[in-house]
Amino acid sequence: MTRKTLVAVVAFVMSVVGAQSQPQDAFNGILPVTDPQMKMSLNGEWQLKVVEGIADEPGVPAIDDTWGHIPVPGCWEAYGFCEPSYDKARPLTGYYRTTFTVPESWTGQRIALRLDGVLYGYDLFVNGKAAGSWRSGYNTALFDITDLLIPRKGKGNGWGEQELALRVISIFPGSDFDYNDDWAPSGIFRDVTLMAVPKTHLTDLTIHTKNNGEVTVEVEVAHADKNTSVACRTERAEFSAMSRSHTAAGTTRYILSAKLQTPRLWTAETPCLYTLHTTLTQKGKPLQTFEHRFGFRELTIDGNILKLNGQPIKLRGVTSHSTDPTTVKVIDETSILRDMRLMKEASVNYIRTSHYPREPRFYELADSLGFYIIDEVPFGYGDKNLSDSTFYPVLQQRAQATIRRDKNHPSVLIWSLGNENPLTDICIRLGDYVKRELDTSRPICYPQVGSYFRRFNYRFPQVADIYAPHYPTTSQMADFYQRADRPVVFTEYCHALGISLEDHHRQWEIIERTPGIAGGSVWEWVDQGMPILPTDVDTSVGQAPRYGYEERVIYASPQSGQPSGFQMYGNKGTDGLLYANRTPLPSYYELQHNYAQAFVSTLSCDSSTAQLTIANRYDFLNLKDNVTFHWALTSNRDTIARGAFSPYCLPRSTAPYRLSIPTPLPLSPLLSAPNAATSSCPPPPLTLLHFDLTDAQGHTFLHQSFVLAKPQPVWAGQDSAAAMVRETTIRTGRKPTMGERLTQKGRLLPRYLLPIANSQVKADIQRRPLKPQGAREAVGTEVTFTLTPDTADVFRPELGLAYLLDPAIDRVQWMGYGPFASYPARHQANRYGLWAKHKDDLYFEGNHSGIDAAYLSDKNGRGILITGDSLSLNFEQTDRGIVVTVNAAVSGQGPKFAKTHFPGWQKGDPPVTATFRAYYIEGLRVGEQSSGIGLRVGATAGMGPTKGGSGDSNPKTGALPEAIHRLFLPAADVPAPFRPFATQYDTYLMKYEDIVDPPAAMVPSR
Repeated sequence: MTRKTLVAVVAFVMSVVGAQSQPQDAFNGILPVTDPQMKMSLNGEWQLKVVEGIADEPGVPAIDDTWGHIPVPGCWEAYGFCEPSYDKARPLTGYYRTTFTVPESWTGQRIALRLDGVLYGYDLFVNGKAAGSWRSGYNTALFDITDLLIPRKGKGNGWGEQELALRVISIFPGSDFDYNDDWAPSGIFRDVTLMAVPKTHLTDLTIHTKNNGEVTVEVEVAHADKNTSVACRTERAEFSAMSRSHTAAGTTRYILSAKLQTPRLWTAETPCLYTLHTTLTQKGKPLQTFEHRFGFRELTIDGNILKLNGQPIKLRGVTSHSTDPTTVKVIDETSILRDMRLMKEASVNYIRTSHYPREPRFYELADSLGFYIIDEVPFGYGDKNLSDSTFYPVLQQRAQATIRRDKNHPSVLIWSLGNENPLTDICIRLGDYVKRELDTSRPICYPQVGSYFRRFNYRFPQVADIYAPHYPTTSQMADFYQRADRPVVFTEYCHALGISLEDHHRQWEIIERTPGIAGGSVWEWVDQGMPILPTDVDTSVGQAPRYGYEERVIYASPQSGQPSGFQMYGNKGTDGLLYANRTPLPSYYELQHNYAQAFVSTLSCDSSTAQLTIANRYDFLNLKDNVTFHWALTSNRDTIARGAFSPYCLPRSTAPYRLSIPTPLPLSPLLSAPNAATSSCPPPPLTLLHFDLTDAQGHTFLHQSFVLAKPQPVWAGQDSAAAMVRETTIRTGRKPTMGERLTQKGRLLPRYLLPIANSQVKADIQRRPLKPQGAREAVGTEVTFTLTPDTADVFRPELGLAYLLDPAIDRVQWMGYGPFASYPARHQANRYGLWAKHKDDLYFEGNHSGIDAAYLSDKNGRGILITGDSLSLNFEQTDRGIVVTVNAAVSGQGPKFAKTHFPGWQKGDPPVTATFRAYYIEGLRVGEQSSGIGLRVGATAGMGPTKGGSGDSNPKTGALPEAIHRLFLPAADVPAPFRPFATQYDTYLMKYEDIVDPPAAMVPSR
């Protein structure tokens, strides 16, 4: 090979490498238009044909009778064009056609087409000619289509009707970057917009701000000459030109600056925005205008502390797939606002856009409402591609498209490069490219699997400004992650699979007190539910019972012709704090309590005042005039005083507050002997001081209650009865959750209700009749039981004495902690009070801790009363009635990735024991007048039948004392059930015969 030939070969190779390193410009040299007169939506009904496989033909076939219609935006799966798939798209090709007319007023302009999202790649055709291609489903792309338009025939200017077509494919090299742990739908799922710009037009605009009021704007212009100028202005400031220069891309860069005196700084707590007005002129004549709202803020890193405007911040976060149970990936402004309102009510101030950038309107609303965003460059799966250098331009293109579009939003704090990818050479190079050429003002992170990250032992590449490990254990948070030399943001933590959110409170408190841990985002905000079409479901299921584990959630009242529910993919997609239709799970309320940025931390009382300690966890706000504490003093079910105050309390501090209450406070309860038949003094009322906290926008973000006095009621009655109990068993387990199905696989007991005499758990049950002094008849039964399980390697999450009740019992009232089920490490959302639920209520099921009295009845008030000292009671639905259990031991439900930190009974543990009292409540007979509730008392240990029958005929009745009667609502007044679904996972209905051993059919009839 000659020297001349060698030089030529090297030059050719370098040119290829250089071409590969230049990503495709997502915007084709056009800054997206903001002037409403110069843009037009092409959303609406388009024609569509979907075929199996990836078609090879370069164009789009003609329309025939195999084509259908679909709204744009719209996902194919939502309209029956294909079946949904999870994790990876099926090989499909979709052909779109529509027509449009360019407004005559745009004559002489350049015409561009903007597509904000098409899953997954597409080729664009205008009037049958290729207009361009794009291969990143979640990124915006623009195309200049001017030269492909057909002029209007005859005299006059402008264009006539034009034809637009797309060939959409679901699989191509790099398409796996757009697949995630999520459904993989297809189609045009975001807006399509036609826009017009002059020949000399804006190509890019970048806003830089400082806390001192300085703002610098870099504007790039195509085809500028010496007569071209740019002017900027904003509220309270005019800009002056600083410089003009030419760029390597052939555009002209203008730099302008201004300074505002005492600017209002932007934070999520104070989302103050200014509007930048930019005007492009030629010889003094306006050519183009552009508007953008921005905020003054600076994000800095001081050692391992993340600071905004010079102050450390905490990111109270959630990850957020964009998904909807009827429209799949089509998210409109109403949906975004609904999510953001619920987030505000849970004190969420940070959203990670997993695993792709969101629709453009999302960022505008985050700016104005106040949210911090970690914006993710989309490459989720596709790990195999990351060791192939030919994919580097693909990553550059996706980074450029994401950052160019979103860089001027103050809400965007951090760029996230991919998700849980191996940190290969091209990933590191991408980070350098982002920080050097795309955005010098923001830090970047690489979200990593926690075990992968910990292997670096903090020898992580310097290109990462922030550590972003996933799913730390509580002990790792308190140990390993305390040693970080850079800020830590757990971009995924505390996985909310099903109804589990174990240990979130402890983990968040570690984050709160650790300066170097800036925050975290719980996986995940909302379930990924796909719509169930009417042809795919029996709509009668809305009123029919369903049994066993559910992968579908069926609406309780399906509407004819509309989707009747949504489905998950096994246990995938069932990891939201909200159901797919935004109904909160109990985990949402747990998060709400733990993230609250203001609360009453301590309380003490004298006769007329409550001494409070107010805690303020806001980073920037004084509580004064920003948070209102609405308080109410209740006596049993009556509110006897109420008011509101807004205390002075600086950010990140506490303050005392003296609350005067215009009524004497009971400082100690009036105690009564537990077996006294009568008392000359009425028992003390249940006295509670409640607080509901609202922010300045009216979001109620916390509920608290404090017990000032608690009654110890005296229950009186006659006769033995067990009419309401059908079976007595030993509980050794519970309905397994999805998390337990994963972590306790092979150790779960499908039949966890055992006979009293069984080979697995030894039961010692003692009973003692409760008799008033000098009385002959018992007024109640005190039951003490001790359970000693065997040492078999099985998971026994609950141990207790269980009762199958009469199926007529359908409502439960209790005095204790509520309104949600509670378990070790998931109980913070509950507060002490009086609660009432119907058995069909979404929030009825599960173990409830800290109960002092529970009244279970039918619609007429007939039922049983269980009392004790801070009992744990499990309420479980079956097809044969409620099973109520007095639990002596309860384990945690556990996270997704590990067994619970609060295990059930294990080898070597001592026996468990509990004591409670049981009563039979008769209820008022028709026509009977009483100030109380008649009751009769069960007298057997198991509340089973005794000789003499069930006691249904001519029962002797007694009246509850008036003060005690006030604790419970009349049965008819128990609220109707909140039942948005006929079926749902993790609180599913079971057949009694499937959980009792031996099966119910084998149990002798009683």
